[in-house]
Amino acid sequence: MRSEPPVRSAGSPPSAVPRVGVRRRLGLGALILLGGCGTIQYAPEPVDLTTVLRELRSQDEADPRGGPDQSGATAGLTMEQAAAFAVARNSQLVALRAEIGVSRARLVEAGLLPDPSFGWDAMDVLTDQWLNGDVEKADWVGGFGLSWRVPRPGEISAQEAIAQAELGQTEWAVVRSEWMLAQDVATAWIELASVRSRLEATRDLLALGRRTASVLERARAASAATGIEANLAALDVADLELDGLGLEDEEIQARQRLNALLGLAPDAEYSLASWTAIVGEELPEPPEPHAIVDAAVKQRPDLAELQQRYEGAEAELRLEVARQYPELSIGTGIEITLPLLSRWNRPAIDRAFAMREAVRRALEAEVARVRADIHASIAAYRRARRQSDYLTANVEPRLAESQRLTAAGLDARELGALEVLLTQRQISNARMRALSARFEAASSWVRVLAASGRLFGSDGRQMPDAQDAEGSE
Repeated sequence: MRSEPPVRSAGSPPSAVPRVGVRRRLGLGALILLGGCGTIQYAPEPVDLTTVLRELRSQDEADPRGGPDQSGATAGLTMEQAAAFAVARNSQLVALRAEIGVSRARLVEAGLLPDPSFGWDAMDVLTDQWLNGDVEKADWVGGFGLSWRVPRPGEISAQEAIAQAELGQTEWAVVRSEWMLAQDVATAWIELASVRSRLEATRDLLALGRRTASVLERARAASAATGIEANLAALDVADLELDGLGLEDEEIQARQRLNALLGLAPDAEYSLASWTAIVGEELPEPPEPHAIVDAAVKQRPDLAELQQRYEGAEAELRLEVARQYPELSIGTGIEITLPLLSRWNRPAIDRAFAMREAVRRALEAEVARVRADIHASIAAYRRARRQSDYLTANVEPRLAESQRLTAAGLDARELGALEVLLTQRQISNARMRALSARFEAASSWVRVLAASGRLFGSDGRQMPDAQDAEGSE
């Protein structure tokens, strides 16, 4: 039976005393909850683009060569130094590495249990107030409720697996970007070295051409050579000067491309090490394609990134399978959510199945593409090496001898004008062809290294053999 309401003075609101007590208790409880939770204050960090540009310019003086050696001289920039310098300083890589922190935070979030829910329902109080004109203490207390959603079996572990795959995919994306940047730097370094070598050779040929033109001009004045011969020599000099001007422009553009990858000022200048630092004095033997393919499958970052994507698709499927079961919430009561309208999560499960299959097929296609690229790069290197070796063995010795004999013939005035001009053109064509073949072989070797999935380092010339690939399986 309900007890009679307490006697109140005229004009006083119903249950005034109990209401004040409950409010105090609610306020005290809120203070306890807020005081027991550590809070983080928001602090804005605006970005000033002028400051960003100033900081960027302050890094322009960095030397990618690492400073002088023990003798006090600064050696030329090697390809390995350029790649390492770019990987450490590239602004896009710095921004991508920051994404790893985001993925790690998501991994922590994925493993957290659901928060409990604590609330108060005013329906009992309002019902008594409207129907009975009075509110008791039991109505105030009975409005409180506590609820906690119980994770389904395997749900938390699947969420953690998804976040872990995302973290792995982000980390491998960084490695893939470093790997691709190293390839771009190596290509730009070889291009700059090639242009500078051709420019140096053109200047040597230009010096010889000017000497020939001067000799023929004096011979024409002495009626020992015709005007046509002297004019042909002058035209050869003009052609070489025009080639030199074009190569100077190419050198500026190639240096700017390399500087952009290194994060240096566009007008930064430095010397390069000898191109033989790439492959040694002799070009290496073409590696066995199957050994490179076996190594690439295990160490290429683009394949590893795609593998992590597949692991994430597997975890997504696990999560959707776990969500087909009813959801249970416990506390001051029990609540069960039945996935009836979602058809027991079957459409989401089908989508996850299809996504996993799509990623699997993409991974298989990528492996096939990598294998084809490796075989093609090794074939290109074998062809470039064969041409370079032939030119080295058969053309370069005669090229040096022809240049020596031409200079000696000019001094002794034993060569005719047409012989000198023909010899100079042959020397120019043969030297440029030899230089192009050598640098094409070096570029092909770099592509073989890149196809194996390696970053360029001190052991960049070493290639895995079949025994190493089999032993690591």
